[in-house]
Amino acid sequence: MQDYNNVSVLVIGAGPAGLSAAITLKSRRPELDVVVIDKAAGPGNHNLSGAVLEAKAVSKLLDPVDANWAASEDAKNVLLSKVERDDIMFFAGKAAAIKIEAAIKASQMFKLAFGQMAHTGDYICSVSKLTKWLCKIAADLGVEVMHGFAAEDILWDEHQHAAVGIKLIDQGLNKEKHKERNYLAGETIAAKAIVLAEGCDGLLAEKFIQKAGLVRQTQQLYSIGVKELIRVSDEQYASFGAGRVVHAMGYPLWTPVIGPAMFGGGIMYPMGTNHIAVGMIVGLDYKYCDFNPQDALTLFKEHRWVKQFIAGGVTTEAGAKMIPEGGLYAVPRHPETNSIGRSNVMLLGDSAGFVNMCKIKGLHNAMESGMAAAASI
Repeated sequence: MQDYNNVSVLVIGAGPAGLSAAITLKSRRPELDVVVIDKAAGPGNHNLSGAVLEAKAVSKLLDPVDANWAASEDAKNVLLSKVERDDIMFFAGKAAAIKIEAAIKASQMFKLAFGQMAHTGDYICSVSKLTKWLCKIAADLGVEVMHGFAAEDILWDEHQHAAVGIKLIDQGLNKEKHKERNYLAGETIAAKAIVLAEGCDGLLAEKFIQKAGLVRQTQQLYSIGVKELIRVSDEQYASFGAGRVVHAMGYPLWTPVIGPAMFGGGIMYPMGTNHIAVGMIVGLDYKYCDFNPQDALTLFKEHRWVKQFIAGGVTTEAGAKMIPEGGLYAVPRHPETNSIGRSNVMLLGDSAGFVNMCKIKGLHNAMESGMAAAASI
């Protein structure tokens, strides 16, 4: 019987980054025992749907596993369609909408600022469904993916300058942290290599950064994304288009009175079966104490250009997610080796801060970092 308290490779977090690491490891070295633990109750539960994913990242991950993966039903259900129409908009007030692609093509400055935002040819996907699919692929390869296990601390050996394992949370504590009758002490899991892929501002990742002496050249910056999945009519969905993505700046974060007060903007992605994902991303450094990102999303949905596609629709899902936006200089590194990690511990995806804000994308970097970590291990 497998002893899951002592494993070769332990991955914390069953998101695209952690699962990419596990899939790559197990496909290259089947004899290794690779375990993924995740605090969510089930696959995809902590992943917010609606995203654009670079096609080459998926191919690089799955081609070595199954050359015919793209023809599978799972792939068709997860990778909904390829981006054929990529609209970058500026909303001037509550009604006016200006497409700025022409300005981008005409101006070198705009090309530098917005050129990487081009999404044509990328996949439109549900991150939740993507994660469920990757969980299934990992399990089929022999990876143990365990849900409902939250890690509390990383066990760091100062003499070896390495981690010896992690500790799971204690269960059966009341809100004052006193033990109840059902108290169960958190177990420890020893591992030769530990991969931290918890997501943005992860508890273990931040503890590891402190214990391992990693430093950021600049402070990490965060934004929050609030998103709704709206079921619309056949006519509205057809009018929007199955292969179209929209990224909008301006109103409601910019107004003629206060100007560009906050960093961020709105997004719209088609999600298949007459659903459109509508979201608002706002930098968490906003200065107005009465500002509410959810209210901003409501105002975005009421904009005349947006409303034509979702009026009368029904919100079927809603959620929020933090996003690390500090960029390259906010990635924590060891001051001597410049490594993104230390010894037998690696940071992946949002835990490291691998979101490319010039592209407004991080999924491809999360998956690429998982593959790179696996190769290094």
